[in-house]
Amino acid sequence: MINLNSHAIIDLPLPVLITLVVAFAVLSIISGVWYWRQWLKTRHNSKNDNFTVKQKLTIRAAFQKISI
Repeated sequence: MINLNSHAIIDLPLPVLITLVVAFAVLSIISGVWYWRQWLKTRHNSKNDNFTVKQKLTIRAAFQKISI
C-alpha cells in the first residue's frame, strides 16, 4: 500500500509554498492573456478575410464590366 501523507504540503517551508502558488498564478495569467490575444487575432483576421473577399469580388466584377 502507498502511504499518502496528508500533511505533505504543510511540511513544505512557507517561502517554497508561496513561490509555488505565485508561479502557478503568474503562469495562469500569462496563459489567459495569450489565449485572449489569439482569440482577438482570429476574430480580427476573419473580419479582414471577409472584407478582402468582398473587395476581390468587387474588383473582379469591375474588370469584367470594363472588358465587356
